[in-house]
Amino acid sequence: MAKTSSDALGDVYLTIPQAAVLLQISERTLWELARNGTVPNFQVGKQYRFRRETLDDWAQRNSSNEGGAAV
Repeated sequence: MAKTSSDALGDVYLTIPQAAVLLQISERTLWELARNGTVPNFQVGKQYRFRRETLDDWAQRNSSNEGGAAV
């Protein structure tokens, strides 16, 4: 069976809905964090994209010892 482009990239680059699920926050919250530069991102036109590995690192650095995100 042929791989889809998503399979080939291993979901390296995420959209807001995908990244919000990964971080377990609302899309609106993630959009605000991306807009003000709190969470690492890049834009494709007007749309935000997130590199999965960078998001994982960012979440780990910014989480408290109690398991909640220190955003």
